[in-house]
Amino acid sequence: MNILHLRDNRQRGLHWSKPRARPIETLPVPDTLYIPISHWQQTTAELLVTTGSTLYKGQPLTRSYNHNVIITHASSSGEVIDISDNRIAIKTDGRDEVSDELTKTTDSLSRQEITDIAHRNGLTGQGGAGFPLARKIASLPQQPQLLLVNAAECDPDIHCDDALIQAYAPLVVESVLTIAEACEIDRVVIGIENDKTRSIEQLQQAMARQTARQNIELVTIPSQYPSGAENILLQLCTSEQPGPHESLASAGILSMNIATCYAMGQAVFNGMPPISRITTVVTPDGRHRNFKLLTGTPVNHILDYVAYERPIASIEQEVPLHVTQGGRMMSEALDTQAVITQQSNCITISNTKGVQSSVPCIRCGACSDICPVRLMPQHLHKAATHFDAQQLDNLNVDRCIECRCCDVVCPSAIPLTAQFIQAKEHKHRQNNEQIAADLAKQRYDKRQRRLQKERSGKRRTSLKEKAAPATPQSRKDLIAQALKRSAKKKPNDAADNGSSH
Repeated sequence: MNILHLRDNRQRGLHWSKPRARPIETLPVPDTLYIPISHWQQTTAELLVTTGSTLYKGQPLTRSYNHNVIITHASSSGEVIDISDNRIAIKTDGRDEVSDELTKTTDSLSRQEITDIAHRNGLTGQGGAGFPLARKIASLPQQPQLLLVNAAECDPDIHCDDALIQAYAPLVVESVLTIAEACEIDRVVIGIENDKTRSIEQLQQAMARQTARQNIELVTIPSQYPSGAENILLQLCTSEQPGPHESLASAGILSMNIATCYAMGQAVFNGMPPISRITTVVTPDGRHRNFKLLTGTPVNHILDYVAYERPIASIEQEVPLHVTQGGRMMSEALDTQAVITQQSNCITISNTKGVQSSVPCIRCGACSDICPVRLMPQHLHKAATHFDAQQLDNLNVDRCIECRCCDVVCPSAIPLTAQFIQAKEHKHRQNNEQIAADLAKQRYDKRQRRLQKERSGKRRTSLKEKAAPATPQSRKDLIAQALKRSAKKKPNDAADNGSSH
């Protein structure tokens, strides 16, 4: 076991002091669960259930042999009461009975076997965009170099990974080693912020019990935002950086969130798919609580449970609640009809706040000073406002990690990150349209060349036929042709003789 302590004062970002994560709590099982159906990249899984089907906890609801499709499972026992295009509604029975078809694994695994387990259990990355884990593992080169485990929970409002490590460190470490051995990765690094002292101790103890297996480097990094971004974490932990247009996977690096490793451990050793998620819930009174929530739990169910903690004044004045998913920095508004998924790391419930109006840029340069990837947001702002695609490319807008650091420090309250996201989407849409137009032109030119070739071929054939010498005919054919000509002349001769009389 190697423990490294790094201090990198050159890393840009925002600094907050975070309290220790609170223990994991549970909520009552909701009366109805709404399990989302995967629609990853326009691909859909095959349904295995119908309305009225009886379900058990962990039972698969869909099936697919495509690694792009995320297979879903029942997170509690009950009955299917409705199926729509995007979700399956389950009326829970309160018994929480586990399916007897769950498959545990105790033997050593190959890369193909662990890929199949990830696909069969519908595992996705739980720290980002929810990329299918099976596809991520399958995309690695033959000799991957590094397994980078991301335990850097840098957002000040998110404590779920900290709570998870404190509760399940032995399972996490065993899962990390199993993944590394299956993928034949020699180097394993866990990056964690240096203020998570309790989690660091738990990981050290769990690693000490695995001395017979390969080493894990536990690297502590500065507690600042956005140290959890995978490229920044890689640089902090290893001083390495992929090329400007190179993905980590193509560079032989498998990057996984610590919660994803826990979910893989549950699937391998307990046969349980990811039917629950540890989620930080920030309540209206500002407290950070960690709950183990079933996937498909409606946000309304959480609101009902924590509603009593709202300030009395807001209840009396009937102030509506504002619900977002994600931390303080990278979040999106949620409808109260939304449900918990594998990516629900944080739910923030607050009183509705007005949006601060922005004023023109004063060119103070604060955004450039704070940008962790060293872009120039003030120049990007100008290029995005007028959508200068060439200038956006020159300023590397695609390198923006959308961390919102520039938004926080901007004295003009300009929504810079939203502008950059919109500009990137517009630019990518134009690029896709240009690619489609180029392909259409290529198809048209190819067709024109084919038609021209066919016309030229027909002309050459016609000329050859005209220029070809007459083929010699047999004596029999010549006699037949003469008789035919003679037969045609006889009626004409008879008519001439009749008129002479």
